[in-house]
Amino acid sequence: MLNNIKFGTQITIGFGVVVLLFIALATFSWTKLDDLAGIFEDFEDSAQISTDTARLGGSIASAGATVEYYLDEKNGIVGDDVIAAMQSVRDQAESLYARGIASAEGLVELKARHLVETQRMIELHSLRNELTSEIQNLGVQHRRGIGALLAALVS
Repeated sequence: MLNNIKFGTQITIGFGVVVLLFIALATFSWTKLDDLAGIFEDFEDSAQISTDTARLGGSIASAGATVEYYLDEKNGIVGDDVIAAMQSVRDQAESLYARGIASAEGLVELKARHLVETQRMIELHSLRNELTSEIQNLGVQHRRGIGALLAALVS
């Protein structure tokens, strides 16, 4: 069959087949590279979410330590520091939720509740400190009064 076709035509047909195969290979490679680019984008998003989640875990631990320092009255931690630490955790959880991490919704709600509870804890802690100071002052006054009473009884 190929013997009936001129040599130049055979070369042209062969060249055409090679060009078609090259176009098919290029098209296949191009689509696979696009797929691979999508996979890399997904991986990058996953890596960033993993990093943000680890950062959130550190912030939760830091907020817990801030609460403990506040209650123990160490390191000059004040109520605003506690609120700021709790707000930071809530903001990070909200960021994860906004990026499509559904499990972060519960954490956002929990941290919103913690902010309200923390504010109440700070108010009660301040009240406790005021009452403790008042009791200490009354104790000093009563000791002085008892000392004066004993001195009057002895004389």
